[in-house]
Amino acid sequence: MKITLKQLLFILFIYSGMKVELMAQSSFSIDSSFTPFLDFTQSYLSTGGRVFDLWEDPKNGNIYVVGDFNQQYNGKFYRGNVCYTPSGSLCPNYEGNVGVDLKQIYSINDTVLLIINDGFFRQIDFRGNLLKPNWQPNVRLSVPCNTGIDPYYFKDGSALMANSHGSHDWSCLPIYNSDTLYKQYIIKVDPEGNYDSTFQHSMNFTPTGFIPYDSNRIFVFGLNHKFTIYDGHTVNGLCRIFLNGDIDTTFENPIVPGNNNYNILPTGEDGKFFIHGGTIYLKDHPGKTTTLARFNSDGSLDTTFMNFKGAEDTTGNTYFGVGTITKTEDNGYLVSGLFSKYQGYVKNGMVKLDSTGKLEPQYFNNFIGPDSS
Repeated sequence: MKITLKQLLFILFIYSGMKVELMAQSSFSIDSSFTPFLDFTQSYLSTGGRVFDLWEDPKNGNIYVVGDFNQQYNGKFYRGNVCYTPSGSLCPNYEGNVGVDLKQIYSINDTVLLIINDGFFRQIDFRGNLLKPNWQPNVRLSVPCNTGIDPYYFKDGSALMANSHGSHDWSCLPIYNSDTLYKQYIIKVDPEGNYDSTFQHSMNFTPTGFIPYDSNRIFVFGLNHKFTIYDGHTVNGLCRIFLNGDIDTTFENPIVPGNNNYNILPTGEDGKFFIHGGTIYLKDHPGKTTTLARFNSDGSLDTTFMNFKGAEDTTGNTYFGVGTITKTEDNGYLVSGLFSKYQGYVKNGMVKLDSTGKLEPQYFNNFIGPDSS
């Protein structure tokens, strides 16, 4: 018996079941046109093959990948960083011999990329060539006890960096010519990595990192039982400052002191921002907890968003919650993390929310979604 195309499609639909629903959503299906050339599942010299971060160049679609992989092809080693074209082929003439076991990569401006490991920072161009080789040694002198997660980079290559207290009064002082300077918890360096004395602000503990909020302001976050004061203002682990370091007094931290397992992500809309992570307690909602909430510019809760009854875990994991949030073209969000349920629906680490935070249950059902294990 001859099978028609229509009958064949029907058979395929029955066979694949719910998979057809996912594949019909082209924005959430695998892009088979991208095939990475190197095999990161294989290790070379037992160095592993993990990918930690990537950055896509919006101008040409090239993808810059960093991790602890160590691969060899045609006599060339790809240690810790590689560049792919949009198809997954190796970018021609990319060097990348600037470090191994790299954790982060992102752009400072249209010509400079920053690659990071713990206490290790390198500026490279888009072909993987090292820029300003003296920059790292200068930073070592300017920020002797660099700590935290991320510096904040200005477009000209200058940066704000966290500097730890040190165990003695004379430790962790900026080493700058013969000047005697009081230790600082945030130090600014100029585009060459040298100490910039124009940034002078006081706080009572080292912050953990910096997150850009808009073109004029920066979130500064840290342990909210230690980083509690900034320029005389009580901040309890989170404040917002202007580019010159002055505190933005229009913002109040909405998190109860004692919560440290969270991240901040500006939405780019009307000054709103997300706070997400593990179990989070909010000042204005005693007794309620959340793993993802959206806030207005002043730190008040955005009640137009479904802030409660989010990620749940039924498998006994102590640590669960929301890890990443990505905006979609329809103004909704893809949310991933360690959870088995979200808003009461059984899920497997990834969900699609609409613009109000309500779950769209047709996406990423537990048997066709990503493997969160």
